[in-house]
Amino acid sequence: MSDTETLLTLGNVAEKGSDSDLTVSASNQQSYEINVRFKVADIHKTMSKIKGVVERKATIPVLKNVLIRITNFSQAELIVSDMDLMASVVVNAESDAKVGNTKATVNDLKEIGVITVPALTFYEILSALNKDSDVVITKKCANENGQSKITYDITSDSYSINIPYVDVDNFPFVNLDEYDAEFEINASLLENVLNKTSFAISNDETKFFLNGIYLHQKSEAESNVLCFVSTDLHRLAKSEVILADKLSPFKGIIIPRKAISELTGLLEKSIGMVNVKISKTKVSFKFDTSILVTKLIDGEFPEYQNAIPSIESSEVKVNINKAKLVNAVNLISIVAPEKTQSIKFSLVANDQISLVDLNGEEEGEKKGKKKAKSEDEATRDTSDSENGTFLVSTSSENSAKAEQAIAMNFEPQDKNLEINFNAKYVLEVLKVVESDKVDLYFKDSFSAVLVKDQKDSDSLYIIMPTRG
Repeated sequence: MSDTETLLTLGNVAEKGSDSDLTVSASNQQSYEINVRFKVADIHKTMSKIKGVVERKATIPVLKNVLIRITNFSQAELIVSDMDLMASVVVNAESDAKVGNTKATVNDLKEIGVITVPALTFYEILSALNKDSDVVITKKCANENGQSKITYDITSDSYSINIPYVDVDNFPFVNLDEYDAEFEINASLLENVLNKTSFAISNDETKFFLNGIYLHQKSEAESNVLCFVSTDLHRLAKSEVILADKLSPFKGIIIPRKAISELTGLLEKSIGMVNVKISKTKVSFKFDTSILVTKLIDGEFPEYQNAIPSIESSEVKVNINKAKLVNAVNLISIVAPEKTQSIKFSLVANDQISLVDLNGEEEGEKKGKKKAKSEDEATRDTSDSENGTFLVSTSSENSAKAEQAIAMNFEPQDKNLEINFNAKYVLEVLKVVESDKVDLYFKDSFSAVLVKDQKDSDSLYIIMPTRG
């Protein structure tokens, strides 16, 4: 067993439901001292990935701390928890220790090598230190009249700080129950699918069952196809992952938003495979030198399948340049109504632009009307060979108006359409689309639009329209 495997004991400790591995029996008998040396750059990078687990306003002191476990002389394990979510990362560290006047053994390290420091304070200190330097945490235990007094010091170059001791006995490990399902998934693939779906997670705490990503098997026949789904009822994101082997059936789970955020950060630039274990109430992810365990949301995710419009039911298909659409929505949203951020999409065939003004006025009605340039100025992009014009427009409470036209391909060409959307929702969907051109499927002016990525056939997005 490697040093890394030995250190990654978070899951094992949690499964035992015991803090027995954290006891410091040596301290009850004699004094000891331990010094742990880290490269500032290394531990700062690790702390930046796990500090989000720590609750700033936690009322239990130990919840504000990172627990550092030293179980050999060359590595340490950093653990943070908020009682619902726990993350652990192994980092390189040089340790030396003595018990009494004797150099400590590995077994001694396992007894005395448990340190807690205020996580956010420690991170701020690391941020300010020279990244090329080392930082040393010293733990001293003096046995005076049968009583143990423990002190912590952090030093780097000429800097030093003494920090208060916090008892580790009440550190909140998140127990991992016996799991019902287990599978492995490529780390970069998991990171990608989480990024493509997490933006649509609801922030409405009253709809707690929407405050995470719903993970389930596509069907009994396709048990190796995993579906990742999120929605806030204004938009929906779904992405599928096909595993090499079929899985035993498991009940769909809802992974909380905070766990998704922390997991995505840990997965950044990770390689290899992620081992996933699912129980009735928790899920764990183990990869590289990291472990994340989280409680699941106890609720039923709504039946979302019928809310996804089919391509076959769509009346209009639009193919449009993504970058130009993003630019247009960004520009137009500047003067969109502050509360609704409502913008209008107007689809018009090129051969009908001379008959109908893009603002909806017939040519005859326009005669005699003069509009100030600041009120009605369109930037028209018809340089491409597309067969239609996609107009993005809005008007605000102070009568400001803006519009921009983009060339597009759409079919059938006799289906002109106007529909309103929240600009923020449109931009968040387009941000995760990989292809240069995006496909939009419209049914009518009142139904959701289906968005498809040409480079990712396993993902889809829907956006509900607004009333304007």
